[in-house]
Amino acid sequence: LPMHLAARHGSTRCISALAQLGAAPDQPRASDQRRPLHVAAAHNHAVAVRALLGLGADAAAEDANGSRPHDLAAVGLHLEALQVLLKEGGAAAQVAAQRRAAVARALRAG
Repeated sequence: LPMHLAARHGSTRCISALAQLGAAPDQPRASDQRRPLHVAAAHNHAVAVRALLGLGADAAAEDANGSRPHDLAAVGLHLEALQVLLKEGGAAAQVAAQRRAAVARALRAG
């Protein structure tokens, strides 16, 4: 999907252009249910993460494995993307719960 590709490369220009053309910032990929925010977080594109959140992407969305964007950033030690997700990804209580879950999953993953 084009929005996923833009997120993978961290291209905020493409993300914005695609959104203006009507592309959904939160469309899950059929194969794994990952959304563009998952992809941006997994590749540590903090600016793309911020752009997608600004377009209404759901920071709490789970992929087919139950992973949230926070989880992918934490497991990959992508601190910039994780910081943006924790700061801008939702209400304080939701972020705190997701932070705990992301850290626990990262520790289990080794």
